[in-house]
Amino acid sequence: MASKITKQQRDDLNASHGQPVPVEDEEGHKVYYLVDADFLHTSHEQLKALIQGGINAPHVSAEEAEGDLRRYADRLASKHA
Repeated sequence: MASKITKQQRDDLNASHGQPVPVEDEEGHKVYYLVDADFLHTSHEQLKALIQGGINAPHVSAEEAEGDLRRYADRLASKHA
């Protein structure tokens, strides 16, 4: 069973224009977020697509990535020398 929101929480959600609304648990010293179910579903689908995109992307070896980073750092250093 879902908990019921308060009038204040409903007003905060309406004022947030679809963005998450932070809710503080003063006893547990935690912050939770109220979100519309559509927002949660859309965010979940976008995250899944980003992860899958990373999985499907061409892979670079650690050595190649390190070389790219070193060349980039050298270019930056030469611009500021």
